Amino acid sequence: MPGPKEPRCEEINNYLKPMVDKMKQLYVGMRVLTYKCPSGANVCAVLLMVACDISAARKTSGFTAHNSICACYKCTTQFPRLPNTNQVDFSGFDYSLWNIRSSVENRLHAKEWKSASTPSERHQLEVEYGVRWSQLQHLGYFDLVRRTIIDPMHNLFLGTPKRMMDWWVDKKTIGAKEFAAMEKIAETMVLPRDYTKLTLKIGNGFPYMKADDWKSWVLVYSPVLLHGVLPFEMYNNWMNFVHACHYLIKPSITFDEVNSTHDYLEMFCKKATKLYTPTILTCNMHLHLHLRETIRDFGPVYGYWLFGFERYNDLLKYIKTNGKDSFEATYMRSFVQNAFKGDYANAVLKSSSHVPFFNILSKLSLKFTPTTTVITLSSHSFRLQSFLLALSNPHLSSKGNEPLSLSTFSLQLKKSSLMDETNYAHLLQHYKTSYDLPDLVSYQYATLTNSFVDNEITKLKFIDLLGQQYHGKNGSASCGSLVHVMFVGSDGRNTLAYAGQIQYLFTHSFTHPSNSNLHLTRMVHDHQHVFAYIKWFNTSSDRSREDDSLEFCLPTFSPNSRHCIVPVHRIFLEIATARITTSRNVSKMLVIALPKKLYA
Repeated sequence: MPGPKEPRCEEINNYLKPMVDKMKQLYVGMRVLTYKCPSGANVCAVLLMVACDISAARKTSGFTAHNSICACYKCTTQFPRLPNTNQVDFSGFDYSLWNIRSSVENRLHAKEWKSASTPSERHQLEVEYGVRWSQLQHLGYFDLVRRTIIDPMHNLFLGTPKRMMDWWVDKKTIGAKEFAAMEKIAETMVLPRDYTKLTLKIGNGFPYMKADDWKSWVLVYSPVLLHGVLPFEMYNNWMNFVHACHYLIKPSITFDEVNSTHDYLEMFCKKATKLYTPTILTCNMHLHLHLRETIRDFGPVYGYWLFGFERYNDLLKYIKTNGKDSFEATYMRSFVQNAFKGDYANAVLKSSSHVPFFNILSKLSLKFTPTTTVITLSSHSFRLQSFLLALSNPHLSSKGNEPLSLSTFSLQLKKSSLMDETNYAHLLQHYKTSYDLPDLVSYQYATLTNSFVDNEITKLKFIDLLGQQYHGKNGSASCGSLVHVMFVGSDGRNTLAYAGQIQYLFTHSFTHPSNSNLHLTRMVHDHQHVFAYIKWFNTSSDRSREDDSLEFCLPTFSPNSRHCIVPVHRIFLEIATARITTSRNVSKMLVIALPKKLYA
């Protein structure tokens, strides 16, 4: 929108009207010329949702501001003012007592506001119902109550964490001494590559924090650093919020997990009412308890939270312009050109898998096309469900040659090398066990039999498993190499997660010695196997942090064995670690399991 100032609440309708007029046409259908339909295809479209921060959502959808007594656009709760102030009292977090707004009533109140003849009459209606007229009401199918979503990025990571930290600092619960101690532990922490390191920001009191920064703070740093710093009840209540965030940012979530998340957030908000003064409570906290409705309607948060939009905003500054008007056209030209590159590469790939530069074209299509489509070789059937079962269920046998998506391997130079003799012995044992071939022999006896395992491998810098990147340890750097893998317990029934560090990733070629048998050939998917060589941290008997979903390990590795050879399908998720020194001067390592990324 043109400046110099932001439009007032009802003025935004002047900007919405042209878009709404087009959306009304699209609902009926418009003839659009396409490559396959040169005479035109009938294209229909509907508006799915409004996704903004709190203030923009209210302006766009015709609701009153977050500091009004009708501050919530999801329920009809009317909030009182705190005594002798204009600040709203947002206490009262018993969700069962809230009355959810209906689309029918919302539309009636909006029309009533529109037909009011005086500003004072409109103001009275705003106070009573919290509703104004929005041009979006012209879209008869659009439910402004349900489809104006609560953006999880703003709701979870740009509101409550900052609010709580500001209160703790203001009330001297956390001071310079505590920040210095927290920074010292933070320096020992190893995070995955896609989490922001906050060491200096923690020591300086959290200046200039963005959503990604607060996300790292909530999920990784705060469970470790606030323990022993906050009073016991405050810490436990904060962990209710952390547990909820761990569920919510998963790329897939069950309805039971959604309900568990809601319970955690309700406990957090109710307990905060008792632990703190009412001034700490915000409209954002009230909206925590409506987040369940958004997820039930639209699914996991990855589909609509505004991290993607914020990153596109960041990309705008890299597009070269002349500093004059028509920037929108310049941006769209750049975007469409990149999209066409992906379309061209995909079209070639679909025509044949034997075209020149097949692998390079497939990489280009993944790079330029903003899509989650997995491109695989036609001769390899990648099945998402099988992949998910392999990483979570160690009872299933994984040999290492199960199909992977083509996006797994990067455009990196791959050079063969000979495997370390000690590590090779474990690889040989892996094949003996996985294929039930006790007579397999070392490469040293290759001239005597065809039942041998070669010692030549190809090391990989990293792999990408549906958006989650894993790296081998590179010198002293550990980012992306710390993982959890599920194993069957000693009782043969329970599954346990073990923490380890990927030393290197590699491919290895192994052909079943009975390859001449057609039946066995079909059983074996491929001769190429993809492994991670993982060293396992020694376990600790200390279970004192289990309630916080954290585990203690020792910062030393257990002896190497065949269990160090892990098919990459079985890597469960990434972890972060922190070094803790106990009162007895014993060094331990705290393991923080992090939600798994999955773009499929």
